[in-house]
Amino acid sequence: KRYSAVLAESMTELDDPFDLTYQLPFRLLEDEDEEDIVIPSTGDVLRNTFLIYGSIFLVVFLIFLCVRSRYPRTYNVRNNVPELNCALAEDTFGTLRWIYKVFFVPEEDMYHQCGLDSVVFLRILRFGTRISFMGMLNSIYLMPLYATSPTPDGEETDGFDFRMLTLGYVPAKDNRVYAAVIAAYLVFGYAMFLLLKEFQWFTKYRHEFLSRAKPDNYSVFVSGIPPEYRSNESLLAYFREVYGSGVKEANVALNLKYLESHVNQRAKVVAKLEHAINVLNVKGERPMHKVKKSSRCCGGKEKVDSINTYTEELEEHNQKISRSIRTLEEEMDKPVQDKDDIDVNPGDDDKSSSNGNENGEEKKKKSLISSFLFTEDGTPKNAAFVTFSSLKTRASAMQMVQHETPFTMVVQEAPMPKDIFWSNVGMTHKKQQLSNLLGKLLTAVLCIFWAVPVAFVTSLSNVDALKEQVPFLEDWTDAAPWLEGVLAQLAPLLLVVLIALLPIILMTFAKIEGYISTGRLMGVFFMKLCIFNIIHTFLIVTISGTIFTSIKAIADKPAKIVDMLASSIPSQSSFFIQYSLVKSFISLAIEIIRIIPLVKAWIRSKFGPNLTEKERNTPWLGLTPLSVPPPFEHAKVLSFQILFLLILFVYAVMSPIQAFVQGFLFTITGMVYRHQFMYIYEPIDSGGELWAQSVKLIIASMFIAQITLFGVLGLKKDPTAVALIAPLFIITVLFSAYLNQQHYVVTKYLPGLEGIKKDKENASHEVSYEFLDGEYKQPALQAKSLFPENMMEVSAEKENFQDDHA
Repeated sequence: KRYSAVLAESMTELDDPFDLTYQLPFRLLEDEDEEDIVIPSTGDVLRNTFLIYGSIFLVVFLIFLCVRSRYPRTYNVRNNVPELNCALAEDTFGTLRWIYKVFFVPEEDMYHQCGLDSVVFLRILRFGTRISFMGMLNSIYLMPLYATSPTPDGEETDGFDFRMLTLGYVPAKDNRVYAAVIAAYLVFGYAMFLLLKEFQWFTKYRHEFLSRAKPDNYSVFVSGIPPEYRSNESLLAYFREVYGSGVKEANVALNLKYLESHVNQRAKVVAKLEHAINVLNVKGERPMHKVKKSSRCCGGKEKVDSINTYTEELEEHNQKISRSIRTLEEEMDKPVQDKDDIDVNPGDDDKSSSNGNENGEEKKKKSLISSFLFTEDGTPKNAAFVTFSSLKTRASAMQMVQHETPFTMVVQEAPMPKDIFWSNVGMTHKKQQLSNLLGKLLTAVLCIFWAVPVAFVTSLSNVDALKEQVPFLEDWTDAAPWLEGVLAQLAPLLLVVLIALLPIILMTFAKIEGYISTGRLMGVFFMKLCIFNIIHTFLIVTISGTIFTSIKAIADKPAKIVDMLASSIPSQSSFFIQYSLVKSFISLAIEIIRIIPLVKAWIRSKFGPNLTEKERNTPWLGLTPLSVPPPFEHAKVLSFQILFLLILFVYAVMSPIQAFVQGFLFTITGMVYRHQFMYIYEPIDSGGELWAQSVKLIIASMFIAQITLFGVLGLKKDPTAVALIAPLFIITVLFSAYLNQQHYVVTKYLPGLEGIKKDKENASHEVSYEFLDGEYKQPALQAKSLFPENMMEVSAEKENFQDDHA
């Protein structure tokens, strides 16, 4: 505080920066009486944080208990929407019993009815709870030892203080540091034991997931296909020659710019026609709308019958699209050497017929120009999806090298058909690498500059320093003392708001990198979020907070810089307790009361189409009704749990009270999300896509925690303690290397014997594999004709229309 005051006074009196730099040290030494170092109390701040944000969560939670059974459409979506029904959602367990009953739901039931992704998330929360419990056991001897440490000379304490429960309170060369070494071996040894158990669990469920009758389990994605195999027939012939009759079909991706444009236009016309028919059926009047007059001699608009107009437009779109799809299918079913040069451009029939008389030179010139302006429909890309009727054959294709040239005929796992980003399918290897590099470069630039606002927000946690920098705050706090307590809560709250903006930016960068599936994109997004959280929410906060809180004491007693840093680093746990409480209480309150879906549904009900039940249950302009729950943001939510695990690992030994806080938060987070998985969220399952990455991040967190503890013990000037903690780091390195040898690979692929066993079981049950037919056709090629569901309700004339064009 004194340093900040002298600095502010000097900056006012001295204009020359050189004079400021030269005279500032002398001005700091002009104090008549050297003040003793006083350890400020943080207990009040932590207590206020818990009371404020805990009360918010408690009030919201009590409201939820009151409305949960009264509004089942909002708080038991899975039992009220037929497509989401499950046995778990049928029993609501009453007003209060569900709070503990959700913890006793069998894991097998959660897996089959909520998906492997949800169980992975809950297992990570349980892992955190168990590590917290070990930290609580260690606190039985750590906290008394820390609290009874002798007070360093020149320091005073005003009664009990939170910092007395941290390793930072232990003076240098004190034997109490050996208790921290013992606690570290217990915490990290237990964590490694649990991770081995988690691998056994995940491998079992992962292999069961990979043997399910799902299109992606029987298909592969092939990229870098040479030109001679870029047709369905040629590629299918190649794979059947290599792997036999177990290959079912091949679908080479095509450039379909114009066809996709027409399909999108048709979808809009279908929606408009369906709504117009609903208006006729519900209101009893034929809807009209204005269109531009067709006559060129006079402008303006004229009213037309909506149903007749949209019907004519739909008929035109269906004819063009049907013709284009038939032509494309005929060409792609031919071997490459037999294919004709085609230019499928729906809607430009007159132009294409008039161009039929062009000579070869003109065609070549036009083709050259078109290659620079747009991609012609029907041109095959260098990627495809190949589907098998045998798990064994598919596994063989996944692990066999297909071509002697690098990046040619590369076989990878196929995503679920609905998760494919078709615009990225067929991207050349060079373009994909450049896109990947650009996305990572943008992420790195953001990572560098993001530290500026994070460090600034963190510095606001020191209210005294803030009042020195903003003088009018001194008058405000004198007039309203309660304002100082509000300002103490400002830093963690602003940090939560700042970090809420981060996922939007990182998701944009992840999309730039050119991944073909939602699952892969979520994996990259998850890693970016976790890295950002580790660097900025943890490392930057720890470093800046340590320096900021110690700068005054260091200025007064530079010789004690090592001791002060050793004390300040463990004491930073108070900020992370604040942050964890604010983030968890606010996020869980918003999650369980479903305030965001409620607001979206209310706006949609007021302004969206609501004539029929189908219209009321259909998303509109990004606004979803309550019957369509938003997808669970697995990557975003899990990334913060990884951050909390990092905080727990770092401070479980240095500040044992952190284990109590994190254990409590992991428990209530598990309660809330168990409820949401059972009653709200649709089970969208990637098969534990983020599990392996989570384990690697947990091990990285263990390394960071051990290095931090190693540094703090070094600052405590006890070489024996440092030497004792070093083998723990080596053991963790060896443990990580052991897992990298085979454990991750085993969870990635289905073992051959299990694949053969499942194939024999399918053969004995005479499985037809119809669930694989056409699943990996591009969406634009799947429907030659499309009509509204209520088309039959218009009139007998419209029935004949549909029969003629179905």
